[in-house]
Amino acid sequence: LDLFNKHELDSAVIGEVTDTDRFVLTYDDEVYADIPVQPLADEAPVYILEGEEKEYNTSKNDYSNID
Repeated sequence: LDLFNKHELDSAVIGEVTDTDRFVLTYDDEVYADIPVQPLADEAPVYILEGEEKEYNTSKNDYSNID
């Protein structure tokens, strides 16, 4: 937080890292979620999305007429 304060930026502590291998969500000392982190980190699906360039972009990148 010192770095944020130094530059007069707003900041807040929203959690802490522990060595329990669990994600625990609490509010006012009440536990709302307690789940293992491994499925979130290691077993989450990986999506590879195919992109396509729009025609209006390709015309801007046509340098074939440059001498």
